[in-house]
Amino acid sequence: MLKLGAALITAVSGGFVAGVMVAESPPEPLSEPPAVLPDVSAAVYFDETAPVDERLVELERVVAEERDARLVLEDQITALIDEIERIDARGPAVIASEVGELVAERQRSEERAANSRRSRDPVERAASFRDRQLDRLTAGGFAIDEAERVLNRRSELQWELIQSRHQAQREGTAFDPRALDSNLEWRLRQDMGDADYERYLEATRQSTSVTVTNVYASSPASQIGLQPGDQIVAYNGQRVFNTGELSAFTGGSREDAVVEVLRDGNRLQLSVPAGPIGVQVRGARSARSGN
Repeated sequence: MLKLGAALITAVSGGFVAGVMVAESPPEPLSEPPAVLPDVSAAVYFDETAPVDERLVELERVVAEERDARLVLEDQITALIDEIERIDARGPAVIASEVGELVAERQRSEERAANSRRSRDPVERAASFRDRQLDRLTAGGFAIDEAERVLNRRSELQWELIQSRHQAQREGTAFDPRALDSNLEWRLRQDMGDADYERYLEATRQSTSVTVTNVYASSPASQIGLQPGDQIVAYNGQRVFNTGELSAFTGGSREDAVVEVLRDGNRLQLSVPAGPIGVQVRGARSARSGN
């Protein structure tokens, strides 16, 4: 490649020298202009009928332009040779880097495909979910044996509720999935106690209160000043962790109750009449409901 560049420069330089020699050689005195100029290229530039002096001036101008053009071409060839030398020096490293990146991308693609296949396997997905739950519980302060017991008890309660629903269907009796006794989280809470159950919710990244999203006009909630954003944490002395519990507490009340609310970090106690309080809420185990 370098030899080719040198040859190009030599050829260009040789042509330039020849052009200069033609330009600087004094012309032979002519008795009269020839009918046809012997240089075919000159016929392109010059008027054959022009005086010799004018044609010589024009020839000098053309040669000067050609010289400038050849100098520019020499600079470009020199820059090209420098670039070729740089590429020759860095070529192996560049190629190795590109190949390495291609191999790494192929490996990442294969890993994504493998993870996708695993995510469609229900057995592996269930095992992975249980492992994540154990990790979260131990990170939340539960000992590993405590975490195991919590998850095992939750699984037992799920099976008991399935059996209860099936038995009710066979006997033709009512089974209300909204009732507290039919609520998995309520039964788990009763087994664990409020303090440990709250730790469990926090560790598994679930809400530990019910957030007011809307207050109905003319409702008891509007009359006592409940506001969107308030967090209901207790109803009539009972801790409220999710919307199902709040619905059960308000639906079962027979007399005025006290609602405990967190607002801007401050705890408020507000008295409400029995029954629904007139709010839309959001919390764990229910995306949205009315109470």
